[in-house]
Amino acid sequence: MSAALVVTACGPSAQDRPDEIGAQDVPFGLLAPPTTAPPATTTTTRPVGAQVTVFMVGPAGPVPVARTLEDERVTLRAALAILSLGPTDDEAALGLHGAVPPEADIRAVSVDRGVAIVAVDEYFLELGTGEQTDALAQIVFTATGIEGIERVRFQVDGEAVAVPAIDGSIVERPVTRRDYGAAGSR
Repeated sequence: MSAALVVTACGPSAQDRPDEIGAQDVPFGLLAPPTTAPPATTTTTRPVGAQVTVFMVGPAGPVPVARTLEDERVTLRAALAILSLGPTDDEAALGLHGAVPPEADIRAVSVDRGVAIVAVDEYFLELGTGEQTDALAQIVFTATGIEGIERVRFQVDGEAVAVPAIDGSIVERPVTRRDYGAAGSR
């Protein structure tokens, strides 16, 4: 799908030099000196952090969306924290939603040889199968989008747990995007 944007301009045509206007033709008050000082302005700039791609859930599967981190460095911990915030209003209007519930405790534990260890709590395991699969897809796609991470292993209470894949199978190994390639809303 493509769209074309046509821009037209209205107004006077370009000229070589400005027109001189006599003082009598200048609108009232524009030549008078100001009677009050301009208001003081305060500008606060928020430091721009690193850009990270996280994934929300769309009708056909995980959808990448950009976020700006507070920090200059992209970390798995920061990316996972963003997931529980869900989509922006604009993303929600496009039909995207977050499957990672705000109450779920999801933490990055470590990354070793391309495998991220992500700890989830019991609440996460109590999600319905479709919701859990969508949430797992969000986490796996987000994690594997970070440089150096290729697979994700999930833990509960420090123990590795098997997780459902999109095809309904239970996977005991670290999972990849292929395991959730078509995860979407149920």
